Amino acid sequence: MPTRLILSLTLLVLLSLSLVPLPRSVQACCMVEEDYAGRIGQAEQKALLIHRDGVEDLILGITYEITPGADGKLPKKMTWLIALPNEPMEDGGYGLAEPYLFDRLQTLAYRKLIRRLPMPKDDLAEGVAEEAAEAADEADANGVEFGRAVKVGPYDIQPVRGVGQNALDGLNKYLDSRGFKTEDDDHMAWFVEHGFTFLCIEVTPDENSASIPTSKALPPLRVRFKTEYPYYPLRYSSQQGDFRLALYTLTDKPIDLVRSMYVLEALGWENTPGSYAYPYARWKMPQTMKTSDLMKGRNKLEPLPEESKAMLGQAKSWSFGLFQGRPNPKNRPIKLWTGDCYFTLKGQDFAPLATRAVKVKPDEKTAMK
Repeated sequence: MPTRLILSLTLLVLLSLSLVPLPRSVQACCMVEEDYAGRIGQAEQKALLIHRDGVEDLILGITYEITPGADGKLPKKMTWLIALPNEPMEDGGYGLAEPYLFDRLQTLAYRKLIRRLPMPKDDLAEGVAEEAAEAADEADANGVEFGRAVKVGPYDIQPVRGVGQNALDGLNKYLDSRGFKTEDDDHMAWFVEHGFTFLCIEVTPDENSASIPTSKALPPLRVRFKTEYPYYPLRYSSQQGDFRLALYTLTDKPIDLVRSMYVLEALGWENTPGSYAYPYARWKMPQTMKTSDLMKGRNKLEPLPEESKAMLGQAKSWSFGLFQGRPNPKNRPIKLWTGDCYFTLKGQDFAPLATRAVKVKPDEKTAMK
């Protein structure tokens, strides 16, 4: 890495779903010190989600952007927050991935998931949307716990779980002592209610710099945790502005696109890869690939961490998909979500904590072909 990142634990829990704007230096997921005159946000998130038999490997990479204040100064530190439904597992719970993993995944997607069409298709499959609504209607809607602190490469990570109504009091005392903005109960109510774990990581410049760069792609972090439904943490990014998402999925069972329809709409799922691919093209639905094809030849996912490769080896085939879009535009913000990004697999009931009350204008709906 051109710039050495030294990351130390913080007990930062700053996730906002409130309609009230946050102070300019306070941004959930990525944030800088409270007294910093500028602001921070995200330009892009790239991720690979591998899910098998209730266990998930999530490899998450983000590109942050800092806008300096009038004084032109850059912050001395920032914090990256990841929210998970469970604490990472003790055995193989953490790791790092090579940054070019996402380049390899993009190449694989263009080989396996692009479909040429004789003419553009821009209508939504209304029948599928109606079935998704029926599936949704069938669904049932005392302090701080510290997990196992670990060091992974340049990362020092402390998992923190908020439990009960008293959780934020202890967390806010620590935030205040570290120079970060404290949080209101309303901002964290959903996460506290469902017992989420927060991985809190402070990013500081290396010994040769007094500040962090204005923009940088952080080293992709791999976390392994238990979850019945494939999960991607998007609700915590509600204050990150209008960013792009490219979410690659490898699941041992196909994703049920009918029961996951609301989540796909919330993601702003873009079915069109771009005119530079072919004059008229659409992404295919997730396609089945043999594990052997993922581990050798031109499709080989060599940049994967060894733990993730071992996980792929536990099944003969995988369903490979790509879901890309803009999850947080002004006319469809994350702060209006009822839940988070949980996918439903074939054979599963509708994911209880999946967002499902997203309103999308007809002309913004994405074609599903």
